[in-house]
Amino acid sequence: MTLLELSLLIIGLIIAFKIAIFIYKRCELLFAVIRLNSIDGVEVTDLSFIRLFAPKISKLPAFRVKVYSKYYAIRLYSGKGHSHAVHIVDAEYSSVFASSGGAIKVRRFIRSVRTVKEDARVYFPKTVIIPEISTEKDDIEVMIFSPAPRELTYVTPERNSIRVAFTGDVVYDRKIFTKSTFINFIDRDSRGFFDGMSNKHND
Repeated sequence: MTLLELSLLIIGLIIAFKIAIFIYKRCELLFAVIRLNSIDGVEVTDLSFIRLFAPKISKLPAFRVKVYSKYYAIRLYSGKGHSHAVHIVDAEYSSVFASSGGAIKVRRFIRSVRTVKEDARVYFPKTVIIPEISTEKDDIEVMIFSPAPRELTYVTPERNSIRVAFTGDVVYDRKIFTKSTFINFIDRDSRGFFDGMSNKHND
């Protein structure tokens, strides 16, 4: 086997591994979403398998979740897993990239040992276009990161700072979740946790 053939084989295995992880994570999400139908007052609608397994963010929601009279429209963003980070620039543009995450390294000198903090480094940045928000059915817009990145940051609407986003935060009019935090959110919302009400909503 030549060096070129070995390199192509390694690249092919890496690509196949990433595809397998992506499909596995989306299948996990699919089964978790289907189980939402078993919660009182919750109904999953408009589920599209094509959009659910699409690598890009779809213009239409991958699915909707109805919690009594509220509709959540869900789009999916591939954060590519723990080795990557996502940065949202504005309501339309974002970037996903591999990141070293920074590190503390120990360096030995002739008569001393020092710790040196190295800044995070960015590798292979890729621009990701975010579709416009839907206005159908007075949807509450949701973005689920699957696979979830290690870190999510965004530029504030005032354009004067960069912040770290946490699950449940609203970033450019979209609520941000991972698979597990979204499932927990819907379960608690169905029990009136966020509006101080019990399950007495009207359709």
